Amino acid sequence: MFKLEFDTDNAAFEPIGGLDETARILQDVARRISQGETSGRVRDVNGNWVGHFELKTEVWEPDSEEE
Repeated sequence: MFKLEFDTDNAAFEPIGGLDETARILQDVARRISQGETSGRVRDVNGNWVGHFELKTEVWEPDSEEE
């Protein structure tokens, strides 16, 4: 399971919906995950805490049925 949530209701996400800031946060979280982090807080470009992410890895094993 992967969950990422952050608030876009501040100046860092202006103008027009904050597309650049949203993309920057997504890239930052992706970098952090690639470096081994599985959870953490998310900061906007102004240094404010705006959210968090969490990655839970589960090993999937198929049902073993005898034939």
